[in-house]
Amino acid sequence: MASLATLRTTVLSVLITLLLGRAIGLAVRYAAGSMSQRPSGEAIAAALTSAGAAVTELDRADGTGPASRRYVAGHRAGERLDVRVYDRDQQAAGALYRV
Repeated sequence: MASLATLRTTVLSVLITLLLGRAIGLAVRYAAGSMSQRPSGEAIAAALTSAGAAVTELDRADGTGPASRRYVAGHRAGERLDVRVYDRDQQAAGALYRV
């Protein structure tokens, strides 16, 4: 702070400070862990119900891997709905390919 006030800083020292701060911040975030941003099954059913599809049951589709989130939802009218959930991590994973 004192070197900033006396204008004795260099571009290199500012870059090192920023990179070091970023690295420490990421390390703390990694060590503390982060909450999953994926919606739960209850949140998916609530979103479908609020969109007009009154869901009576929601089951994870068989044969799907961890990267794919497919569900089969039972509708109040008796029909079955195929539901695919695209999370933020899946959207970002395909961003480079789409560019």
